[in-house]
Amino acid sequence: TPEVTYLPPPAQGNADYRRYKALRLKNGVTVLLTQDAQSKHFAAAVSVNAGASCDPRSLPGLAHFTEHMCFLGSKRYPEENEYKHFLAQHGGKSNASTSMSHTTYQFDILAEFGEHALDIFSNFFVSPLFTRSGTAREVQAVDSENSKNLVSDGRRRLQVLKALADNNHHYSKFSTGNRITLPACVDDDDGEKKDDDNDIQKKEGGGSDDDHPLKDLVRSIDGNCDDADMAEYVRIALLAFHRHHYRPDNMTVVVVGPQTLDELEKWVVPRFGMIADRSSKNNDDENEVDDYDDQITPEKKEKWQKMDHLAAQMIAEAARDAPPVPIDAAKNVAHQSAFRAELQGGKWPVVVTTKPIQNVRKVVLLFPIPPSYAEPDRSPSHLMSHLFGHEGKGSPFALFQNAGWITSLSSGPRISAPDQNLFQITISLTKEGEEHWKDIVKYIFAYAKMLCTVAEETLKLSDGACQSDDGSGKDDLYRIWEEVGKLDRMQFHQTSPGSVYNFAQSASQSISKYGTVNCLSAGSLLNETRDSLPLSELLDFCQQIVPNNCFIERCSEGAWDEMEALYADNETPTVAPNGFAFGKQVEKWYGVEYYVSPLDESDVKLWGEGIGVKEMESIHLPEPNRYIPRSLELCEELPEEAKVQRIELPVSPPKLIVNEPSGRLWWKLDERYALPKAYLTVLIRTRVSENKLLPDESYQSSWEYDTKTSLTSELLKSIFADALAIDTYDAYLAGLGWSLSKTSSGFTLTCHGYSDRLPDLALKLLKELTSPSFLEERHFSTAKDKTIRGLSSFFESRRADSLAIYYRNLLLNYKGNGVEENLEIAKAITLRDVEKHHSMIWTDDDLSLEVLYTGNVSEKQARSFFSDATSVIDATRSPVTQNGASEDGISDSWASGPLERRLPAGEDIELHFESKNPKEENGAVVVTYQSQHEGFKGKHLSSKETL
Repeated sequence: TPEVTYLPPPAQGNADYRRYKALRLKNGVTVLLTQDAQSKHFAAAVSVNAGASCDPRSLPGLAHFTEHMCFLGSKRYPEENEYKHFLAQHGGKSNASTSMSHTTYQFDILAEFGEHALDIFSNFFVSPLFTRSGTAREVQAVDSENSKNLVSDGRRRLQVLKALADNNHHYSKFSTGNRITLPACVDDDDGEKKDDDNDIQKKEGGGSDDDHPLKDLVRSIDGNCDDADMAEYVRIALLAFHRHHYRPDNMTVVVVGPQTLDELEKWVVPRFGMIADRSSKNNDDENEVDDYDDQITPEKKEKWQKMDHLAAQMIAEAARDAPPVPIDAAKNVAHQSAFRAELQGGKWPVVVTTKPIQNVRKVVLLFPIPPSYAEPDRSPSHLMSHLFGHEGKGSPFALFQNAGWITSLSSGPRISAPDQNLFQITISLTKEGEEHWKDIVKYIFAYAKMLCTVAEETLKLSDGACQSDDGSGKDDLYRIWEEVGKLDRMQFHQTSPGSVYNFAQSASQSISKYGTVNCLSAGSLLNETRDSLPLSELLDFCQQIVPNNCFIERCSEGAWDEMEALYADNETPTVAPNGFAFGKQVEKWYGVEYYVSPLDESDVKLWGEGIGVKEMESIHLPEPNRYIPRSLELCEELPEEAKVQRIELPVSPPKLIVNEPSGRLWWKLDERYALPKAYLTVLIRTRVSENKLLPDESYQSSWEYDTKTSLTSELLKSIFADALAIDTYDAYLAGLGWSLSKTSSGFTLTCHGYSDRLPDLALKLLKELTSPSFLEERHFSTAKDKTIRGLSSFFESRRADSLAIYYRNLLLNYKGNGVEENLEIAKAITLRDVEKHHSMIWTDDDLSLEVLYTGNVSEKQARSFFSDATSVIDATRSPVTQNGASEDGISDSWASGPLERRLPAGEDIELHFESKNPKEENGAVVVTYQSQHEGFKGKHLSSKETL
C-alpha cells in the first residue's frame, strides 16, 4: 500500500494565489497541504469529526474535556507546557474548540520554527499522555471556562434553547461540562474534596456529584463507589472516547506556510502517518498500556479494568446519537428535529421569555424546517436568509425601522445539521418596538405569505415563460436567485486569501464536510444558474414559516416583568392537555430561569389572517441591486505586468499628490494583488469631534476635551448609521462596506470594496453626512436608547477580565471620568444638542480633508474624487458660516489628541475592584508594564533609546 493517495485539489478563486495538494495517508488521515509563499507564519489545524453530540448522557462535556487533555503532553514531549512555551517564544498562538460536530485544534508560529512546532503538535494525536494528575487538574480548567460562560447572555440563552429540545436528541446535550458532570476530583489527606469550595453549580443548576448517574454504573461492578472510582472512570471514559473517535480516518489535517508543497509533505506524512487506529479490537498500541500506582490494590485494579469495558460500551452507544459529518453520508439521514410542539404543551406558537444580563430587547422567531445541510449550493434556506434578512426598500426591516420599532434584523439557520434545520429571525427592538412586538411578528408572517404567493405564481409560469403575460414581473425570484449567485461567485473569485491561522481551522472543518474539491467553494453557487433556482423547495420551506410551526423568544427586562406579573397572580399553573405545565422553568445546567407561556388565540388568529391589501403595499421583494459592479476591469494605468498577481513585491507607500490648506490627498495604485477593489478613507479633520472651546485663566479661548461633546459625536455617528442602513444595504450586498468613526482627530468615513461604484457610494455618504436631514427624532431615539442601555448595564454584564482592563484604561488613557459620568451626561443630551453639534462641525475654520485612496484607482480618478469631496465640504461650510455660527479665534487654538498618562518611575500602582456582576464567579488580574521611554513619533520627536 502506498504511503499516500493523492486526492483532487480544491477549486480555487481567481484571486487565490496559494498552491494546494490534497492527499490521504495510508492510515486514513485526510491532509491538505497549502503553500502561501508570502506568509511569514506557518499554521496547522486538526479537525476531528466528533463533538458534543457524541457525549454520553452520563458524562456531559466529555468531548470538550478530551480537547483540553490532548494539550497536556505526549510521550515524546511529556512536559505539559512545552507546546505553549515554544509557541510563545517564537511569535505563535494556539486554540482549540469543541462544537456539536467537531473538535478542532490549531496553532500558528513564525515560519522558520514551523517544523518543530508541528512535531510537538502531531504527537498530541500520536501518543497523548492523559495522566491521572492532569485529568483531575484539567477538570478544574473546564469548570473555570464554564464559569465564565455563566455571565454570557449568548450562552445562557443557548442553554435555554437546549432545554426546549427533545431530551433524547443529541442537540440537547450540555456541551461544556463542569466539575459536577466530570467528577474527577479526589479526596485530599484530610478527607475533604479538593477544589470543592465553589458550589455555584449546585445552587444554580447541574445538581451535585452525590447523585451522579455514574455512581450506579460503578456500583454495579462490586457494590461500591468512592471518589477515586469516579475520578478513574472519568479518565477511563476519556481514553475510550479518544480511542473511539480520534481515529485516523476521522481526522483532517491542514497545514499552510511559505514552504514548498513537497517540503510540507515531508513534514506531515511521517508524523501524522504514525497515528494508530486504537479502535481496532486487535490494536496493541503501546500507548494504551496503563500503569497503575503501586498503592492501588489488586482488587481496585481489577474493578477499574472492568470499568474500561463499560466505558467502551457507553461511548459506542453515545456515538450513535450523532449524525455523520460528510455530506455524502448526511444525504441518507432522516429528518429528526429536536424541536416539536408536543414538547411545549402540544400546540405552537408559544412564547419563551428570558431575562438578559445586558440591557437588550430581542424577539426571536424560530421555525423547524427540513435540513439542507447536504445541499450547500442549492439550499432554499440560503435564499430565505437573503429575503427575510434584506434591509432595502420594501423589506420588513425597512418597514419596522421607519416606524421606529427596531435597530436590527437578521435571519438564517440557527442550527444546520444533517438531521435538522432551525431557521431563525432575530430582531433587536427599540422601547417602542417592544410595545409593538406582536405587530412585528404579524408582518413577518405576512411577508412569508407573500413569498409563498409569489413562489406559487412563479411555479405556474415555469413551463417555459418566466414572465407573465400581464408583465407583472413574476420572474422576480429568478432575478433575485441569479443576482445572489452572481454576487456569491464574484466574492469567491475576487477575494484574496486571509490569515493562515484562520484558514487552517476553517479548511479542516470544511474538508470533513464537503471533501477536498469543494472545501473552499461550498456555498458560493459556482455552478448555479438562473434555471437552477430550487423553486419547489423554496415554496415548501416558506410554507413552514407559519404560526403553528413557530416558537418565539422574548429577551428583555420588560418582557420578563410582564411574565412575573402575569404568573404572580396565578398560583395554579396552566397545564396543557398533554400535561406540560406553563409558567416559570429552570434550565438544568446554568440554573437560568425562563417562562414558557401560551399565546392568546386571538393573536394567533390575527397572525394567520395576515394584513390588508393597503398594508401589503409597504412590503415587496427586493428591487434590482443598483450597486452591482458594472465592470471588474483593472485600472488602465496599471502596467501590463501588474495585471497578474505579484504578491512578492514589497509594499510601497502612497504618494501625496495634493497638499493644500483645505486638505491633502494620498494615492496609491495597487500593483500587487490585481483585484478590482479599492480602499477609501476620508478623515474630516476637526477638533469639534471631542473638544469644546473654553476660556482659560488668561481669558484666551482654548480647546479642551469635553465629555458631552465626545458623547454627542458618538450619538451623531450612530444616528447616521441608522439613517443610512436602508439606503446602503444594496451596497453591502454588492461587496461595498462603509463605516463612520470618531477619534480625537475628527470623523473618519471609510469605504471599501469593488472599485467601480466605490466613489459614488463615498460621495453619497459624504453629502448625506454634511446635510442635517438625517437627524430625525426616530433615529436619535434609537441611538440614544442603545447608548444608555449599554452604559447602564456595563458593570453588571461584564466579565472580571473585561472590567479589569476597563479600570486600567481609565487610569492610563481615558480622558473622561468613566462610565458613570458618561451615563448621566448621555441621558441629558437632546436632539437639539446633536443638531447644534452637527452645525458646529462645519464652522471649524481649521476643518480640512485628509483622503487616502488606494487600490484599483488611477491618479486621475483619485484627484476627481478629492475635488468632488472638497466641493461637498465647501458647499456645506459656506452657508453655515454665513449663518453666523463660526467663532473667532478657533483657528489659532490647539487641541490635544490621544494621551497616555505616565506612571511614576519605579513605583507600582495596584487597583482593586469588586465585580458588580451578580453571576460572576471568576476573578481577574491584569498586569501592565509601562516603558519610561517616549513612544515613537518620528525620528525628530523620539528619543534615541526608543529608536
